[in-house]
Amino acid sequence: MPSSTPAPLAVEDVLALVDPPLALTLDLHAAARLLAPMNQHAFYDALIVAAAVEAGCDRLYSEDLQNGRDIGGTTIINPFAPGGAPGN
Repeated sequence: MPSSTPAPLAVEDVLALVDPPLALTLDLHAAARLLAPMNQHAFYDALIVAAAVEAGCDRLYSEDLQNGRDIGGTTIINPFAPGGAPGN
């Protein structure tokens, strides 16, 4: 790692600023399996969306998903979209 900060300390710094990550549960997995075909997402993309919805995120930044789409109260934002992303 090129930084002088050891990885465990860097992780501690990040966790001090944000909530801990969600565990992968059967309910989260089931939600992703439902979202994938409904939104034409690959399973792992749907898993990311399902986790964001469950965590109560109002925004999910992704260049791979449909910009501006709202799923379960979470708006997908492509930070690289031409003309800027909605909600920024």
